[in-house]
Amino acid sequence: MGTTTSTRDSITLTCTPEKQGDTIVFAYTVKNDGRAPAYVSDAETRLDMKARTAEADPNGVTIWRGGEGYAHVLKGVAPWPTDRTTLGRVMPLMVRLAPGAVIARKLVLPMPLAEHSPYYGIGNLRDYSMTEIEGVRLLVDVLPEPDPAFVAEAVPYAKGMFDVGVRGTLPLMRRLACDFRAHGLHLMIRNASYPRPD
Repeated sequence: MGTTTSTRDSITLTCTPEKQGDTIVFAYTVKNDGRAPAYVSDAETRLDMKARTAEADPNGVTIWRGGEGYAHVLKGVAPWPTDRTTLGRVMPLMVRLAPGAVIARKLVLPMPLAEHSPYYGIGNLRDYSMTEIEGVRLLVDVLPEPDPAFVAEAVPYAKGMFDVGVRGTLPLMRRLACDFRAHGLHLMIRNASYPRPD
């Protein structure tokens, strides 16, 4: 599918996806060419309600079908539900990216891809309809450090990751996107109400 690069506010996302068996693997880097630190969405929190524990899930993403027929794969702030009441916004775990620094990651997802988010777990087959897609779009949310007084909270169950909170951060988030056209890919679309922002 080739390599694609996207730059916004001196932050550059470079990605090369490929099919590997029954998975699709996104090998990507995020580089900070700016003068200030930034925070990069890196994982979701996975809760074990029975054990009352939490851990970072590096393959945690939100997926939806975009209007152009691509599967949108987001590492970042999931679209807000419109059909239910929630206790609060689910925020991604983020890593601090110093000026001049680069992080390299591999995101591994099973195929076929299925629409889901932190607010909508993956259901059973009857909850979905299978559709062919034109390609995939990898999206990564980043937060340029707002000001010297900004403090992110270290996450005790995920070394090197931070909770940036909701207040004052959402308007400052920037979304990087890399598009890849591909043939023979399918996406499982939710039959019930599901937020698809684009």
